[in-house]
Order: sequence, then C-alpha cells, then structure tokens
Amino acid sequence: MVSVLLLVKLHGKKRLPYTGEERKKLVLFFFERMLKVLEGFDIYVATPDDVPGGDYVIVKDEWGDINKAITKARKMIQDDLLILPCDLPFVERENIERVLNGVVKIVPSQDGGTNALFLPRGVGFETHFGINSFQKHVEALESGSLEYEIYESDQFRDIDTEEDVLWALEHWKDSEFSEFVRKINT
Repeated sequence: MVSVLLLVKLHGKKRLPYTGEERKKLVLFFFERMLKVLEGFDIYVATPDDVPGGDYVIVKDEWGDINKAITKARKMIQDDLLILPCDLPFVERENIERVLNGVVKIVPSQDGGTNALFLPRGVGFETHFGINSFQKHVEALESGSLEYEIYESDQFRDIDTEEDVLWALEHWKDSEFSEFVRKINT
C-alpha cells in the first residue's frame, strides 16, 4: 500500500507576482486539484498552516522546516510513501502511478529541486527538500548505496516563479491552471 505526503504552504509562492491573497488562492487551487488526482490514496498533509479540513491527516510543521515535518510523518506512516509538493498543476493519476514501484524514485524539478520522491517502506533515508534538493537527494542515496531511479516529465513541473507561469501559459494554455491564472491576471 502507498500513502502520499502532500507538502502545502498556504503563505508560500512569494516569488510570484501576485498579492498575498492571490498566492493563497493559487496554493488552495493546487491543493484541491492534487487532492482530486490523489483520490483513493491515504493522504497526509505536511504544513505549517491551518489548511481547510478534509479526508487527510495533518502533519503539522511546527519547526518551519519541511524536512523535519517529513521525518515526523515517516514515523507515523508505515506504508510505502510518495512525497509531493502540491504545486504540480499538470500531474495526472497515470503520472503518479509511474513513480510507484519497489525502488526509490526521484523526480527532478526544472530548477534543481525535487518534485516527487517515492520511498518504499523500510528505506532509511533523510530528505533534503529545499534548494538543490535533487542533487542532495542523489548524493545521499548514492552514499547510502541505495538503489534509485530518476523519472523526468514536464507533467511534474512545479510553479515557483513568473517564468514558470509564462512557460505554463505557453505549453499548457488549455489547462485548468492556465485558466485560473488568466482569471487572476484580469
């Protein structure tokens, strides 16, 4: 069985050219969309914020350090674990299923981060989400002699900057995300 840990920060996305309220609405859009994509999984939500209630378990990030919150969640979750940021507006269920298998799988972001990390049950591994996390994860996996695979897909592209929004409007112009952004920009 696989559980999913969704990383949510309502007051994040500060590099985007929106007001605080617009960024919060955007994060809630991402969050609600990911909950639909992940329907049927046991979902845990790691967050420092008060997110709306739902059919998931909150793992409070009381340190302001997502890696500590992930460690806390891993102590609670006995299943295989897929860790995902919520800002993946193009991911569909079939993309999620491609990263679920018996080996650690890591999905890089377009800027050196990590946009998905699959950890089979029992794999001892400390996460390094943050700047350059993809390389840090690979180095940690290799130093621990852990088998892993890299999976790359534009559908796992996250949205952190204005350039990411512009890329999405060009490459995914008919997506729910692009429609949402066009409403914000009008």
